[in-house]
Amino acid sequence: MPTFLFLNKPFLLGLFAVAIPLLIHLFTRRKARRLDFSTVNFIRDVAKRETKRLRVRNLVLMALRMAAIATFVLAMARPAFVGPFAGGKGSAAVVVVLDNSASMGRLKEGKSLFDYARDAARQLLGSLGDEDEGSVVPVCGALEGVGEGVTESAALVAGPARLVGMVGLVNLSNGSNSPKEALAVANSLLEGSKNINKELYVVSDFQRTRWQLSEVSQPLGGPPQRDRKETDKKQRGQRGIRTILVPIPPSPSDSPAGNLSIEKAGIVPRASTQEQTLEFAVVNHGRSVARGVPVRVMSGGKEIAAKYLDVEPGSSAKVSLRLAAGHNETSAREIDIVLPPDAFPLDNTYFLALEPARQTDVLIVGDGELTPEGKASGEGASRVDFVSLALRPVAAGAPGNLWGFVPHRIASAELDEAELRRAKCVILENVSRLSGRGIDLLREFRDSGGKLLIVLGDRVDIRHYNEKLLPSLFPARLVGVEAALDGQDSFFSLVATIASHPILKGFDVSRGEAVSSARFYRFIRTEGLEGSRVVAEFSHGLPAILEAKGVLLFTGSFEPEWNDLVVSGAFLPMLHEMLRYLCGVGSSSAREFHPGDALEEELPAGQESSLSLVAPSGREPRISKIKLGTSLVLRSEPMNELGIYRLFAGNEEIGTFSVNLDPVESQADPLGKRELISRFPGASMAGEGVRGELAGIARSGQELWPFFLLLCLGFLVAEVLVARSIAPSDRSVHS
Repeated sequence: MPTFLFLNKPFLLGLFAVAIPLLIHLFTRRKARRLDFSTVNFIRDVAKRETKRLRVRNLVLMALRMAAIATFVLAMARPAFVGPFAGGKGSAAVVVVLDNSASMGRLKEGKSLFDYARDAARQLLGSLGDEDEGSVVPVCGALEGVGEGVTESAALVAGPARLVGMVGLVNLSNGSNSPKEALAVANSLLEGSKNINKELYVVSDFQRTRWQLSEVSQPLGGPPQRDRKETDKKQRGQRGIRTILVPIPPSPSDSPAGNLSIEKAGIVPRASTQEQTLEFAVVNHGRSVARGVPVRVMSGGKEIAAKYLDVEPGSSAKVSLRLAAGHNETSAREIDIVLPPDAFPLDNTYFLALEPARQTDVLIVGDGELTPEGKASGEGASRVDFVSLALRPVAAGAPGNLWGFVPHRIASAELDEAELRRAKCVILENVSRLSGRGIDLLREFRDSGGKLLIVLGDRVDIRHYNEKLLPSLFPARLVGVEAALDGQDSFFSLVATIASHPILKGFDVSRGEAVSSARFYRFIRTEGLEGSRVVAEFSHGLPAILEAKGVLLFTGSFEPEWNDLVVSGAFLPMLHEMLRYLCGVGSSSAREFHPGDALEEELPAGQESSLSLVAPSGREPRISKIKLGTSLVLRSEPMNELGIYRLFAGNEEIGTFSVNLDPVESQADPLGKRELISRFPGASMAGEGVRGELAGIARSGQELWPFFLLLCLGFLVAEVLVARSIAPSDRSVHS
C-alpha cells in the first residue's frame, strides 16, 4: 500500500495561519454611510446589484489567499508519496549499527567476524547516492578520535565516500556494552531525518547472552504485537523506518566448538607455609572434548608452572597449582595464564596482578580471658580467641602474615590514644560497656578515617549501647536477644541482602540466598536507623550485618555458644573481607576488573599531586581526585585495555590491577532466526550471502513539495488578478 507522509511535520503547525485572511475579512468590513435623498429608487436598484457582485469577489479573494497560505505551508512540510506506485528513487537515510564488541573478534577462516561486518557495512553505505545521508553507530564506545560515547559521534552525513571512511573509524572493542543505547541513538537519527526512505541495518553476530535481553527490541518499534500486520503498519506509517538484520555467524567448523577460556583465577595463601596456591577454572565453550590442553603459567616471561587438561564440552575443569616461596619475594608480580590459540584469541590469556599482602594493624577490644588455643574445661578454663586466630593463623614470631593482618588484643579499660594511633581498624568484640572517654576516643578515631567493626554478644549491656555507645558510633537501636526455638533443628541462617557487597565476595550468592550453612541460635535483635543499611539478614528478615559510614555492626556473636559460624568455613573469609572492605586493603591478589569498569581507590590525601595510572599500552587514563577529610578518593575513566594497570605515586608503584575480558564474551552461541525476529518486531532478515543484494535494495518515493509550491504560486497569481478586477470606484452603497 502506498503511503503519504510529511518529512517536515513541525511546519504543519503553520496551517493555523490559513485563518488569518478569514479573520481579516471578518474584522475589517466597513459599514457604508447612510445618506438621505429625496428620490432614491433608481440608486437603490444599482446598489443592490453592485453589493452582491462585490461580496462574491471578496469571498473568492479570501479563499484564494487561504489556499495560497495552505499550499505554501504544505510545501514547507515536504509531503512525500512512498510506495510501489510512487515513482522516482527517493532520498534515503541509512544508519548502520555495527557490533564491535569483543565477541566479534572470533575468527572465521582466518578472518575476524568484525572484518566481515565492516565489509558488509562498507557495501551498504557505498551504494548510497550523493543526495543520500547515513551514519555508523558502534555498539561499544564511539568512532575512533571523534568522541567518548555514541551520542558524541552520532550524526548523519552525506556522500558515500565519507560514509565508507566512517566505517574505518570503528575498531574492535573489549567492552561488553548493551546494544540498547546504540539502537536508541540510531533510531533517533532516523526519526530526525528529512529523507523519504529510512533504513536501519544491524550488523552483528547476535550473541545470545547480549542480544536476548528483551529491552533491546524496545527502541526498534516498541514491544511485540500480537497482530504482525499491525506491527508492520506501525513501523511503516508512524516511524517510517525499515529495519534489516544482517547476521555475521561463525562458520560451522568454528562455532561454537574450539573455544576455551579461563575464569575465576586467584591466589589462595596457605597458613602453615609461605607457599601460595593459584586456583582457576578452564571452561570449554565447544561441543567436543578438549583433550590434552596445555595450560601455562607465565611470570616475567618465564614459565613457572604448567598442566595438561581434558575438558568436557560445556563444562569446566578446576586447576590448583602451587607456587613456591621463591616466587613471592618480589614486591609485585604479574602472572599470565595462557591457553593455546583457538577460534577466539582474546580470552586465551588471563592476567593476574599479585602483591604481598600489606600488614594492617587491627586492634581487638574485648573483655574476659581469651587465649589463641584456649584451655580445657574445668578450673582456669578460658575461651578460644577465634578472632586473633582467624586474623593471624601462624605463630606470633613468624615473619610476615599471608593474610595481611596484625591483630593486637586489649581489654576495654586499656583503650587509649596510643593504642588507637597505631591501628587502622578496631574490633569491639562483645564489649559490655565503655567509659565516656573511651566512646569519645572511638568517635574521634572514626571521624579521622579509622574504621570500626562492632560485634555483639552475651556481655553487651543493651541499655548502655542504646543510650551512649550507639548514638555516638552507629545509627541503630538494640531491642533484645532473639533466640531460636529449643531443639537442634531450630536455627537461623545468614541471608544475603546486598549480594554484590564486597564483604560477601567469594560466596557466590544471590539476594535472599543463604551465605553459608552456618547455624545461628541467638543474636541481638537490632533496628537500623537513618544513615545505616542492611547488608545481610537472618532468615526471618531481621538485620544481621548493618553498615554505616566507616562502621560495620554484626548483630550476632563470635562465640560458639551463639552459633557455629566460628567453626565453619565461612568465618575466616567473611571476617577477612569485612576488614579488607573497612580498611581499603586488598588480598595478595589485586582487584580484577572487566573492560569498561572504573578504578576507585581511597588513598592518603598527601599523594594528591603525584598520582598517575598507566595502562598496559603505556597510555595514562584520565583520573579524578576528590579530597575527603584526611583521605583522597581517586576515580579513573573506564579501563578498556586488557592487561595490567599500574598506579604510581610519583615514581613509586603503589598498586597493580588486572583487566580481563568479561566471561560473557566467550559464550558465542548466536540467537536463531526465529528468536531474532521475535526480538525485533517488524524487522526483516538478511540471509547468508545476501549482503551484495542489500547494497542495491530498491528505494522508491517522490517528494510532492514542488507541486504544492506551484499550486501556491498559481493561487497567488489568481489572487492578484481577482484583486485587480475590482475597480477603485466600486463601493458598497446602502440606503
